[in-house]
Amino acid sequence: MFCHTLLRLLVASQCLGLHSIRISAQATTPTEFPKGWRFPLELSQGPTPNTGTYAGWLSVGAMRTVLPGHLRAGVLLAPGLFGSQATGIGGARLAWRVRTFTTTMGSWGNLQLAAEHLWSTQGTALVGGGLGFEAGEIILAGLKAYLPYTTTGTGPVWLQFSIGLHLCRGKASPESEDPFSNP
Repeated sequence: MFCHTLLRLLVASQCLGLHSIRISAQATTPTEFPKGWRFPLELSQGPTPNTGTYAGWLSVGAMRTVLPGHLRAGVLLAPGLFGSQATGIGGARLAWRVRTFTTTMGSWGNLQLAAEHLWSTQGTALVGGGLGFEAGEIILAGLKAYLPYTTTGTGPVWLQFSIGLHLCRGKASPESEDPFSNP
């Protein structure tokens, strides 16, 4: 509370000018995982150990920041390949920001823990997670492990590498009532 009051006094001070406004904005607004929506487009691919074949999908998702600066939650849909069979994939995803990478000019990326639960049209479900990296709030990369399971049992772990980008970041207006805007 004291720090918040002190920052307000600094902003109100005429002698500090724009410098104090910049300090106040950095201290109160998280630069990574800001409020609002993100729409990632990701290509995930890797081998499936049980058959020695390939599994991959191109997903489009919608992620909402639930806890600004820390947690995003969302859904994804994707066409994919399991071996030589085409399939549809959908599910839920959580991302928790673990670390922010900064320079003297501000943050340039973050490291996140991801958890996903996916279902395919072939009847296979995948539960898993891993590490994700986001650079400049645009570029995405990750390494995830999935445990496939069905009603008859589980299979060996799949490793998937993903690369992608955020399609759009929403609007910059904090006054907007639009649910897809970012303050």
